[in-house]
Amino acid sequence: MNFSTKIIGFSLFSIMLAGAFSSCKQTNNDKYFYSASRDTIAPKIVTSVPTASSTYTFGQDIHMVGIVTDLESTDKGGKLQTLNLDLSQIDPSNNSVIKTYLNKSPLVDGKEGFTFNEKWSIAVGSGVVYCRFMATAKDYAGKITKDSVLFSVQ
Repeated sequence: MNFSTKIIGFSLFSIMLAGAFSSCKQTNNDKYFYSASRDTIAPKIVTSVPTASSTYTFGQDIHMVGIVTDLESTDKGGKLQTLNLDLSQIDPSNNSVIKTYLNKSPLVDGKEGFTFNEKWSIAVGSGVVYCRFMATAKDYAGKITKDSVLFSVQ
């Protein structure tokens, strides 16, 4: 075996060995991609309006404003799957739904966060109508968060 054949053989062996080690090397790229198995944090919902126990008058606009966010871990964005916004008249004695006024499911699939801003009004009525606004968010890890606000219209 001549010297040049040994050099070429050694070079090829070195390249194969380096390739094998580099293919086994774990990259940091996975920290940038969402993984439901690493998702330890449920979505968070902050409803700004309406406020708890607020009172509206018939015909007045009822605004429903808030933010939904999801994190996979403390420093990494998550992935929302669904969001449901529900405004209902309820029976205050047992919180059962009497009538649903608004039921929306904004498209949040794959987003880390979403701001909702809806408006509704109960045009006419008599007495006191007790209402509940509820936002329900689910992420791709199956974690579900609900936030509800009770208020009245008279």
